Amino acid sequence: SSALHSCLSAPGGGSRHRRLWSRAASIRTHFACAPPRAERVRVATSATAGDDVDKLWGKALAVAAGRLRRFADAISTVAVTTVGVGAFYGIAGMAQNGVIDAELLTRCLSIVCPLLTMVQYVAPAPLVADATWRMSATSMPTQAIILQASCNICSIAYGLQISNVAVLISNMFGLLCQVLFLAADNYIRTINSGWLFFSVRLSTLFNTGLVLLTALAPLSMVGHSITIVTVVMYASPLSKVGGILRTKNASALPVALTLIGFCNNALWSIFGLMINDAVVLLPSLLGYVMSAFQVLVILWCNDILPF
Repeated sequence: SSALHSCLSAPGGGSRHRRLWSRAASIRTHFACAPPRAERVRVATSATAGDDVDKLWGKALAVAAGRLRRFADAISTVAVTTVGVGAFYGIAGMAQNGVIDAELLTRCLSIVCPLLTMVQYVAPAPLVADATWRMSATSMPTQAIILQASCNICSIAYGLQISNVAVLISNMFGLLCQVLFLAADNYIRTINSGWLFFSVRLSTLFNTGLVLLTALAPLSMVGHSITIVTVVMYASPLSKVGGILRTKNASALPVALTLIGFCNNALWSIFGLMINDAVVLLPSLLGYVMSAFQVLVILWCNDILPF
């Protein structure tokens, strides 16, 4: 205190030292009012822990919301597909109850279904023509062509056994288209060579299959063969769905072919209900479900769906 008194009494030092004394007093008051160090550390730790808990809750809620949204999307997809199947049975029911002329509807479908099927058979022609022009088989849907040819063989045998002209004519035209597409594939891969082996192999496979399925196989076996081949054919594009959903890019699904297959299977499903033929109905119904899912994927990738 004597030193402080001497500083205050020095000439010109009173005001400066008073300011220093006032600042020291304020610092001492601050430390006197501040909580102890342990308490400050505990408060800071609790605040940090609270922030971590909030972050964890936020992440958990985001994950739960994402799963709930995916579940709602799956339910909406199933609901839309089920509504379509219900519409087929509703149309067939109205025809049976006389609301719609059943005979006229069956006659119209027997004409429209084969025509639309022929359009579906011709639809890959632009892809085949482009691949032939570039002499590159990378864009050729060879697997789909082979499966379609197998389905045509089974369906021709079925049409012969039940004497159904609509089934027979449409599938004979389809087999012709598949032979032309396979010939283009052979032209590209062998650089316009190996035609004798190609012709003998194709003729042997097709004729053997027709004879076995028409003359020796029972009708139920032919029907099961059509169902299996159809399911494999329409399910093969679904192997790309995982990558499509991750990238939201549906370029791997040809829009025109998918839409034609969707409409074709829908009409054949109604026709199968009208003629009460399970072999026509079951493959068409399964093909419709898978085609409808592909259409929904394409619409979702283009942000058209509300879900």
